[in-house]
Amino acid sequence: MKGKDMFIGMSFIDAKYIDEAETVTRLKGEKRLSLRRPFLLAAIIALLLMLVGCGTYMVLTLAGEPWASIPKVEGTDVPREDISVTVNSVGPTGIQLKCDIEGFGTEEKSIIMLQYAPCTLEKQTETGWEEVPKQMEDPDWTADRMLTDGHCFVETNWQTVYGYLDVGHYRITLEVIEGHDPFALEFEITEEMRTEGLEMVEDLVSQEYWHVRESGYHTYGSLENVPEEIHDQFQGPFGDEDDVTEFWKYGDDYLCLYYDEGELEIGMMLRDGVKYSLEREWESNDAPIVGWMPWPDLDPDRLSRWTDYFATDLYQKDLTHRPDGTMERAVFTRTYNDGGYDVEQTSVITLEFPDTSPEEIAQMIADQNTNVWQDFSWEVDQEKYKSLDVAYANTTPSPITTSADALALAKKECSVEATKVKVYRDVDAGIWKIEYQIFYGYNGYQYIYLNDDGITVMVSGAGSKVEEWKDEYPDP
Repeated sequence: MKGKDMFIGMSFIDAKYIDEAETVTRLKGEKRLSLRRPFLLAAIIALLLMLVGCGTYMVLTLAGEPWASIPKVEGTDVPREDISVTVNSVGPTGIQLKCDIEGFGTEEKSIIMLQYAPCTLEKQTETGWEEVPKQMEDPDWTADRMLTDGHCFVETNWQTVYGYLDVGHYRITLEVIEGHDPFALEFEITEEMRTEGLEMVEDLVSQEYWHVRESGYHTYGSLENVPEEIHDQFQGPFGDEDDVTEFWKYGDDYLCLYYDEGELEIGMMLRDGVKYSLEREWESNDAPIVGWMPWPDLDPDRLSRWTDYFATDLYQKDLTHRPDGTMERAVFTRTYNDGGYDVEQTSVITLEFPDTSPEEIAQMIADQNTNVWQDFSWEVDQEKYKSLDVAYANTTPSPITTSADALALAKKECSVEATKVKVYRDVDAGIWKIEYQIFYGYNGYQYIYLNDDGITVMVSGAGSKVEEWKDEYPDP
């Protein structure tokens, strides 16, 4: 993984979790993982922990692909008394749990754990437990999955749904192991956790609009204690003035763009309630950008994660304000030691707040083109895929003129929960194809085909949920 990937990841990860490191974490598995977008964050966390260290020795196997070769054990097959889940760290915006499964430390089996899973938060009051009020009526939780051999940390962030917790005694109830009954754990939010910086974050997050430019670099000291074969992991600095992440917000819409040496490389967006990522013609950072495609698996917190630097005490803060009191620049510096290799490391993150008008911000978000598709061959797909024997919902004309029209109609036919959605079109044949990618829990894809009149002409595939496809798309 290149330095810029780590830098992107650092802007998505609560810094408080990084500071708990003392010994080295080791990743298990010899195959190089294919870092599709939904798995990027998990891989970044693992790599950062490897470089910085971790308080408890942890052996982790990431599910880079749903058809990973390690046999999977169902959560319900593991006795409850063999599972230990404890609070490792907690703060006003999220929690990290340590999970150990007794007698599950071999390389011959794996089990799916949940990261950033849906949860219920309750606060203890004089009359008993009461759920913390939600900031949104219908929260959209999307949990990342990882395969573990029985020893790992799992995390959940509730900032988007519940906001920043006040001082008090709380209980969180959440699913940790896929298919297993939820766990309920109690924890305290103390005065010390409610820092001055956190109050500043609450003020920043509540603003109607913003435009923030984030840049940074990371340097290492002497590598004399680091094995020579991994010196390249510590080469610095990474990041320069041309590597910038820009965050935009206007009302309920968000936009995040990452530029590598001045070239747009990665994008995430929440617009009109739909989550998107920038799609390329093929899975390579060098491939041409097609445009914005739906990404149901996007964690919305990533779109405002720059605020976390204010909330933590890990960084020294140098803040500059304009005469009117608004933020102009913030520099965050942290020097620490890698407990595994005794290497001094320094991270410097700079946030700039351009004087961008709300009209310019709104226009920037509105200008992002979501009416995009990729080419495909209807003739080839008819030969390649089986048509499922199912009743179609779209049987009366409803002409398709944009990809949004196609998506709305395809949703009526879709029978899966997808982590990514792609739109294709065969212009000559007058056929649209919506591809629902399913990377977690069970395998496969589902394809919905519609003609230009909005009539469904074929539905194909749904992973192992469809009995007739189990042999072709087996469980991982």
